[in-house]
Amino acid sequence: MTRLLITGATGFIGKACVPLLIEAGYEVHAVSRHIVGEKESAMQWHRGDLLSAAGIEGIIQQVRPSHCLHLAWTTEPGVFWTSPENLDWLRASVRLAQAILDNGGERLVVAGSCTEYMQGHPECDEDSLELTPHTLYSRCKHSLHLVLDSWAQQTGCQFAWGRVFYPYGPEQESSRIVPSTIAALLNQQQATCRTPHQVNDFIHVQDVAEAFVRLLDSEAQGCFNISTGTGHSVLETLETVASVLECPELIDPNLGLVDSDSLLPQWVGDPARLRDECDWRPRFDLRQGIEHTINAIRTSEAVTA
Repeated sequence: MTRLLITGATGFIGKACVPLLIEAGYEVHAVSRHIVGEKESAMQWHRGDLLSAAGIEGIIQQVRPSHCLHLAWTTEPGVFWTSPENLDWLRASVRLAQAILDNGGERLVVAGSCTEYMQGHPECDEDSLELTPHTLYSRCKHSLHLVLDSWAQQTGCQFAWGRVFYPYGPEQESSRIVPSTIAALLNQQQATCRTPHQVNDFIHVQDVAEAFVRLLDSEAQGCFNISTGTGHSVLETLETVASVLECPELIDPNLGLVDSDSLLPQWVGDPARLRDECDWRPRFDLRQGIEHTINAIRTSEAVTA
C-alpha cells in the first residue's frame, strides 16, 4: 500500500481529496495544527505545524511517505493575495519537500495557481503562455514551482505541479462568489457583484480533487492545468445560480449594463495535457456543478436544522 502524506486535508480542496485517496487505496496520513472531533477513521492524523521546521521534520521521519500531496497555504479571503504569510509558506513548503526527499520520498504533487499566468490572456497553456505573476501570493507559488522543479530534476524525484483555476462547490468559504450568491438567493435577496464581465474557468471541487488523485496515481511530471477549458463570466455564473433556483428576478438587472473592461483579468485553462497524460476529464459543467452545490447546501441545512 502506497503511503501518502496530505497537507491541507481540512481545507476546501483537501476535504474533497481525502475520500478519493482512501478509495484509491492509499495509506493516508494527514497533518494539521488543529484536530477537532472525530476525523475519517480510515486515515491517520498527526498534529503538527507545517510552519515549524522541527515539528514537520519529526512527522516526516515518523511517517516516511513515498508520496506527498501538498495543498496547504494561506487562503484567508481578501488577505491572502498580499499577506506576508505567503513568504512563510514558501519557506515551509521547501522544508517539507526537503524532509520528504531526505526520508525516501519518491513523488511530490503540489497545488499551484492559475494566477501564475499572464493576466488577461483568454486561454492559458502550460508550455507557451508567459508566466507573469503579479501578487505576492502568485509570485510565491511560482517561486516554489521553480525551486521544486529544479530540485526534482537534480534528485530524480517525480514532481507534478497542478495549477488550479477557479474552484467552487460544497463547503467553500461563504464569501466566495458561488456560495455567497446561493446564500443570497436562498434568502430572497438580490445578488450583485463588482466585476460582472470578468471571465473565469470555474471548476467543481470534486473535479479538482479527482485531478490531483490522477496526478498522484500517474508518473506524469511538470505543470498541469486543473481547469475545464471553458470560461464563464461572473454574471453568467450568477444567472446560472438564479436559473437553477428559479429566481432570475433576483439578479440585479443593471449588472449586464456595466461596461466590460478589456483589462479585467481572465483565466481560462487548457486542460489538454491533464486529459492526455492522466486520462482526466471534468465530470461537471457549470450548471451541473451549481446544481450539485445547491443540493449539498440544502442537505447540510436540513441535517443541522
